[in-house]
Amino acid sequence: MNKNEEAFDSLNTAIQIDSAFSEIIYNKGNCLYNSFKLDEAFDCFNEAIRLNPANAENFNVKGNLLQDQNKLTHALASYTEAIRIQPNFAAVHFNRGRSLK
Repeated sequence: MNKNEEAFDSLNTAIQIDSAFSEIIYNKGNCLYNSFKLDEAFDCFNEAIRLNPANAENFNVKGNLLQDQNKLTHALASYTEAIRIQPNFAAVHFNRGRSLK
């Protein structure tokens, strides 16, 4: 079993223990994103947002995924929401700027 598979196993176990812990869902989404399982990652990011809509990083990473899919209008909306939540989040301002090229 490789490290990514081990990570999935650990995250899935954590989700079984506490499926309302948004950071677990967010981290699973990142593992899926890094494995190019973009649809599944997108679902995880949306679930993390549903569970914790006040976390700007959830919107930022969703915007990154959308930007990678060239869905720039949706990426901008996600970045804009992240900025609304956390106006001094430098990375999201950078990412938003990249999507405006």
